[in-house]
Amino acid sequence: MSLEAQNTKKRKLEPLTNSEWLTFFFLPSRKLNSWEFGNTYKFNEIEETRFNKYRFERKQKESSLARTYGYISYLMILIIIISLTLTL
Repeated sequence: MSLEAQNTKKRKLEPLTNSEWLTFFFLPSRKLNSWEFGNTYKFNEIEETRFNKYRFERKQKESSLARTYGYISYLMILIIIISLTLTL
């Protein structure tokens, strides 16, 4: 097996780093023009393009999972805030 084939196989199994996972979790949106906080939302799009280009299959799955958890957590926080304001 050549070195290139080994690297390709390793890429498919490489997990997200902690900082990548947290970025996808806390900034789950892919929209570029929804909120103007600079280029923070472009990060997800650039990273996903890189994952597709270099065939990081596990990173693609984990980024999707982290983004889903991010949406769910923001939804839960919103529900908690609404329920707290309605009980006051």
